[in-house]
Amino acid sequence: MELVTGQTAYHRVKGLKEMNFGIFEGQPEYLHPKTTIVGHFGNHYAQFGGESQDQFVARVVKSAREIVNKHPDQSILAVSHAGALMTFYMLWSQSVRSSLVQVIVLS
Repeated sequence: MELVTGQTAYHRVKGLKEMNFGIFEGQPEYLHPKTTIVGHFGNHYAQFGGESQDQFVARVVKSAREIVNKHPDQSILAVSHAGALMTFYMLWSQSVRSSLVQVIVLS
């Protein structure tokens, strides 16, 4: 963030980090299980000390709600990993389709 914006006035929110893969953290992607839905691993990583998909989604949603509630009527820039951002985007786009919400995903 500092390299892109030149600013250091931001807050890190641990709840927006990538999914916890347990002992597979930092390992090559070919070790991920093959799934029918890209990026959806169910409970696979929980057995290896990581998070289940439901735990991951709950954490990201809780963190996003806390941020929005702390900054009502303000523009918010969230920078995270693709998995966390896509989880947030998919859940929010389903729940607010009828409202005028613009989501910009930067990668």
